[in-house]
Amino acid sequence: MATRFAVEWTRASLRIAVAERRGRAWTLKYVRSEPAVEGPTMAPVLGQAWRALKPAPQEVVSVLPREQVITRIVKFPTLQDAELHQMVELYARGQLPYPREQAVVAHQVVRRAEGFSTVGIVACQRDVVDRHLALLREAGIPPQLVTVSSWGVWAWWRQARKDAPPDPLLIVHLDDARTDLLVVTDETILLSRSVGQGVSDWGAASETIDLLATEIDRSLAALRRELPGVDVRGVLLTGIGALETWRGALAERVGIPVAAQDPRAALGLQAAGVTPATSPAVVLGAAQAPGGVLLDLSPPEVRTRVRQRRQSQDLTLVGGLALAAGLLGAAVLGVQVVRQQERAARLAQVVSEVAPTAKTIRDQARAVQVASGVLAQRRQLAAILSGVFRAAPAGIGLEAVTAEQTRQEIVVRGSAPNTQDVLTFVGQLEQLEGIAGARLKYSTRRRTPTGERTDFEIVMQQRDVS
Repeated sequence: MATRFAVEWTRASLRIAVAERRGRAWTLKYVRSEPAVEGPTMAPVLGQAWRALKPAPQEVVSVLPREQVITRIVKFPTLQDAELHQMVELYARGQLPYPREQAVVAHQVVRRAEGFSTVGIVACQRDVVDRHLALLREAGIPPQLVTVSSWGVWAWWRQARKDAPPDPLLIVHLDDARTDLLVVTDETILLSRSVGQGVSDWGAASETIDLLATEIDRSLAALRRELPGVDVRGVLLTGIGALETWRGALAERVGIPVAAQDPRAALGLQAAGVTPATSPAVVLGAAQAPGGVLLDLSPPEVRTRVRQRRQSQDLTLVGGLALAAGLLGAAVLGVQVVRQQERAARLAQVVSEVAPTAKTIRDQARAVQVASGVLAQRRQLAAILSGVFRAAPAGIGLEAVTAEQTRQEIVVRGSAPNTQDVLTFVGQLEQLEGIAGARLKYSTRRRTPTGERTDFEIVMQQRDVS
């Protein structure tokens, strides 16, 4: 059973949620939060929580605070995803406040209409993401998907909402060290903002009402500016604090219906696992979000590594299924051949009747031999491809693996930090079962934003299994 580990930390606390996949849905297993000071002491605390999970979860989702990213809402003249991706890249190269190579960019379609796509572009400085990932690696946690706190809140709301909520809805998520404001529908996030202050930073109730009313007004003004004609029909207060007390006063100030919902009560959680001074909404949403709901702000190399790991797992599964199917098919065909041979022996005296049956048996025997040869070649290829992905060291990125069946060659293309790593990889490939030899066809050094890389092409010769 697959499990997912969701983690978020602020300047004063650490929050963790673990969920199990049952069928197509994710079911919460447990949630906890504890005080932790952001800095050198965070990694040991996080590592201890990770090592306590047996077995280790297969999926990891980590959360960046909304205030560490910038967002832009842009309208592009296309409805095609491929064209839209190219337009977003061009926009990012020319319009971001920092160079494209120093940023991690993701986007989400807000709406499509009349030949145009309105897109929410999210960008974060690469240094911020790298520091976030470095802390995970220091704690011994393999990073897989980096998302933003606003998407965690949205995913939680999709799980916890009651009846048919107003559409669109402004969610105000109050936490100890920040406040996220997001305008959502069931399908997407229309607008998101964040304030680097939380409940622990505020004083009297009147001051809190004033601050929240001001931020709600700013969010509504931003929505009217970015998406004319879209009006918020309700406000939801969630997180921590005196939500019910603030709800009535805010409704009078902003002139919109305001509701309040405790994220723990909404999901029936026991309060023992979560300190009252923190909100679990973000990790609850991240842990239980269906595929495709969370924004993926992971760097390209992390996405490539995750994709390669999944491909390796898929190849291993396909190889096992092919082997099982081959054995079963060979057994069935073998039984059929034996039965045909027995029948031919009993009818040997009638030569005129035996001749057609004998010819059929010979044809089937030849078909068995041909099928066995083809299955052997496919099993060998699946085992080699799986071995290539397992043999690749952490620093090597594979770009393409192709098989030339006519020449019995497998060509591996990719990049590595240096030539020595490439030669080491060639040596490892030569040790793979089914490989007669491996040679480096070429290697080329090139400079990238993250340092120099060595592009290479390795040709492996398969052993003849016929």
